[in-house]
Amino acid sequence: MRFTVKAKLASAFGAVVALSMLTGGVAFIKLSSLAETGQGLVSRATRIDKAADMQNLLLRQIRAEKNVILATADADMARYADEIKKIRAEALREREEIYAIATPTGKQMLTKVLTVYEAMNKVQDEVVRLGTLNSNARALQFWAGDGAAAEAAVKDALDAGLA
Repeated sequence: MRFTVKAKLASAFGAVVALSMLTGGVAFIKLSSLAETGQGLVSRATRIDKAADMQNLLLRQIRAEKNVILATADADMARYADEIKKIRAEALREREEIYAIATPTGKQMLTKVLTVYEAMNKVQDEVVRLGTLNSNARALQFWAGDGAAAEAAVKDALDAGLA
């Protein structure tokens, strides 16, 4: 049995169509895999970005704590203490956003972070309380006002007694 020209052309076109379908199927599978990988990378980048924001908030919170310690005016101390409270609220909101999109391992890590963060906040509350006492600055202000007058009175009394 001999193949006619029509049969040869039909089989060649059939083979080309079959190979094209096979190539299209492989390309579709690989493209789907690439899309999934891209989505994973986007999700991871979002989590990393939010974690960096949370770290930035933590650094701002520590800076506000330092400012409470260094401030000498009551208004400044109160302003920085309020700033700490606002930053804490932002940090907890950010943590909840990260927790919502985290992987199971990430959720465990965030739970540990929250425990340590709460312990740090307790220590920071005590530091802020002690910082608002501001005993060194208050002693200096008292000494510059009433203390200097008392010292001058004592010196005058001693000078009068020795004369």
